[in-house]
Amino acid sequence: MENFKIVLLISAMSLGACTEPMDRSYVTDGPRNAMFSQDLKGCKELAANYRPDARGNGALIGAASGAVFGALDNEDDVAEGALVGAGVGAIAGVAAAQDDLNVEKRHVVIRCLQNRGHNVVG
Repeated sequence: MENFKIVLLISAMSLGACTEPMDRSYVTDGPRNAMFSQDLKGCKELAANYRPDARGNGALIGAASGAVFGALDNEDDVAEGALVGAGVGAIAGVAAAQDDLNVEKRHVVIRCLQNRGHNVVG
């Protein structure tokens, strides 16, 4: 059981280190026009409300899979294994969902800027 917890915690920490933050600079193909800063602010506000349920869904999926693996890993006390697995799995699920969500939100900002006439490439 201890190995299972360690593996999940390391996975959650490594996923947290892989996040692509919204504040990272946006690369444009050519000069930025006068509206870029204002449009960037508006696009970030739009992306902030994108998929508000993603972390909750990640927690549920992580908790369910963690409970199953925890129960299988702890043959002495299946209920304890399931509870610990669910807790650790929920944390890992939220971390994974947050990582995916950060990448998706950055893509929303890029597409939004492109639709407003900016030559954003990344």
